[in-house]
Amino acid sequence: MNKINLSILLLFHIIGILIFIFYPNYVSLSYITLSVCGLSVFIAEKNKSKVYIAYLSIFILGFIIEFIGVHTNYLFGNYVYGNSLGYKSEGIPIIIGVNWITIVISSTSLIKGIKFIKNNFIIALTSGILCTILDFIIEPVAIKFDFWSWKNNIIPISNYIDWFIFSFLFSYIYARVKTPINKIAIYLFFIWIIFFTLIQWMA
Repeated sequence: MNKINLSILLLFHIIGILIFIFYPNYVSLSYITLSVCGLSVFIAEKNKSKVYIAYLSIFILGFIIEFIGVHTNYLFGNYVYGNSLGYKSEGIPIIIGVNWITIVISSTSLIKGIKFIKNNFIIALTSGILCTILDFIIEPVAIKFDFWSWKNNIIPISNYIDWFIFSFLFSYIYARVKTPINKIAIYLFFIWIIFFTLIQWMA
């Protein structure tokens, strides 16, 4: 199953690179790839009954903080979502909750896979750093292709501070779940690093 999942993820991201470079008008279909990523990560979980609450919590809390951020500018900064992430509710793309799940589970799984790191606090702390680094890589692509935009095109430092804080908290929720390492999530983390880096260079 992992091989099939990985093959599907690679295929969607290869197609995604081609779309971003040659057919940017179809970037609005990105929510499909993000949905596939979230589904693949969940399917790869060995004990779905244990992770269900963690996934649901991250989805709901992720959507709530994005709602607060967009409508008050108290979190992350002054930003709004564009039209490239699919259906929106109250200005927030529904897929953004899945995006939080995927990023957090991927980074947390990567750190949990390091045998000498056992403490959940350290796992979450390190995962929060990885999530923030990934956001830093994603930001230029997201802005260019209308995923979201910042006031005066300036990304405030508060965005990265809040990303770290909430990534740490969400990672801690998942780190506490006693479940086998999600290898597909680890692969996805590196796929996203390569994917967004290539698009920055080529698109």
